[in-house]
This record gives sequence, C-alpha cells and structure tokens, in this order.
Amino acid sequence: VLKQRLVTGIYPSFGEAVRRIWTAQGPSGFYAGWLPTVSRNVPFVAATFTAFAALEARALRASGEERLRPSESVAIGMSSAVLAATLTQPIDVVKTRLMTQAASALPPYAGVRDCA
Repeated sequence: VLKQRLVTGIYPSFGEAVRRIWTAQGPSGFYAGWLPTVSRNVPFVAATFTAFAALEARALRASGEERLRPSESVAIGMSSAVLAATLTQPIDVVKTRLMTQAASALPPYAGVRDCA
C-alpha cells in the first residue's frame, strides 16, 4: 500500500503516508489489496517458471547442448517474465486500484469484482 500510494503521488513522503493511513484506517489500512497481490503473485511465479522450463527445454533440444549459455538463460528468463506479466496484468490493475482507492474522493470499490 505504501509504495503504491507514494508512487502515485497520493502522499508526499513515507512518514506522511504512514501517519495518514494509520489515522484513517488503523493497522488494516496497510494490508489493503493484500489478497489481489497474492492472487497476482502466485500465477505470475507459476507462469514464469513454467514458461522458462518450456523455453529452456526447447532451446536445449534445438542446440543439442546440456546447458544454456548465460546469454540464452537471460533471454529465456526475460521472455518468461514478459509472458507472465502480460498474463497477470489485469490482476495487477485490480490490486493497484484497491490499494490506492482510500485516498480518492470517489466512492470506494465494494470488492475485487467492482474494480475490474
């Protein structure tokens, strides 16, 4: 929550963010968006590792080698992360909306489905 609200300019400083969130929402305010964050991170990690394993196997079959060169490993890792980020972007948008809604003048979202 702190990072999202600081990055979006909702609060001018870390100390101000902590003070305002604590005053307005108490300890639970720091965990707004926790479930969407976990809901995004689990599929992101699963997609990244699955894609990496599949791309690695394909590259090794094509080259006939036992191990990837460092440059190949980096390229496959980056490709895997881009794929995973693309797949989980909608969940990330929901997470960010939930985390930043407290400082908005708009009515709050009722839940995950409401801000999708």
